[in-house]
Amino acid sequence: MSEPKDPTVFNIPDQGILKDADIDNVAHALIALAHEVWIIKDRTIVLESVLAKHGIDAEAEVDAFEPDAHARERLDDAGQKLMSSILTSLAGR
Repeated sequence: MSEPKDPTVFNIPDQGILKDADIDNVAHALIALAHEVWIIKDRTIVLESVLAKHGIDAEAEVDAFEPDAHARERLDDAGQKLMSSILTSLAGR
């Protein structure tokens, strides 16, 4: 009778998740994500500066903001577009 196999060996795939050819796609995805994050950060800083000139403390307003249905829909759409962009880059398209 043979010895029982160690069950942890089944949890290790024969190959890595990423192949060498996938590394460029991951790099493109990270660059796309960094680009999107920078755009958001840049626009946030500009918007806060503009609002501050008009006496509006944007940070406090944003912290207290509760989105209505329309704002939630816009946020959801933007999130979906961001994820689509990242996944497209990962797929190499």
